[in-house]
Amino acid sequence: MNPELAYFLGLTIGGGEITPDSIIIRFPYKRWIRERFEISAQWFSDSVDRLIPLIRNLLNVQARPRIILNANSEPVEFVLEIPGVPQLIYELFQIGRIRPLGRLREQASIKGLIGLLDDEGKKQLISGLADTIGSCVASQRWRHGGVLVSNVVSFEILQINYWLALELCNL
Repeated sequence: MNPELAYFLGLTIGGGEITPDSIIIRFPYKRWIRERFEISAQWFSDSVDRLIPLIRNLLNVQARPRIILNANSEPVEFVLEIPGVPQLIYELFQIGRIRPLGRLREQASIKGLIGLLDDEGKKQLISGLADTIGSCVASQRWRHGGVLVSNVVSFEILQINYWLALELCNL
């Protein structure tokens, strides 16, 4: 599996929701939107500039970025919508034994994908996960002897899918 596809799968497994009509990738900047909109908007824009050509090359579809607004017209979430669900995604999810419907990180497993990934593919898969469910928030960092450990990324993995955490540890 090429590194771009591994990265896309990481994004999709971490932040993806699959409906019969589309794939929606949700980005984790909700807190930043409220506290530092300019930074989160720039980060999303930078991500989209990289992702739209990648998705077009991988899946031959045009992804569409959106900012979701609340009832007061305030931005609350960044998403990237991919129309349709290309056959390639179904095939990869079948290989990976991932049910291609709903919020993927609730039930996704990467166990079936590991054998398809070389070291660079594994790095890219983790990078895609980090871009959607990773956090560098200081309150979520590990402390050693009362000292904050730097350069730590935590993953917001849902409790109901603890197998994903174990599989990531075994990469």
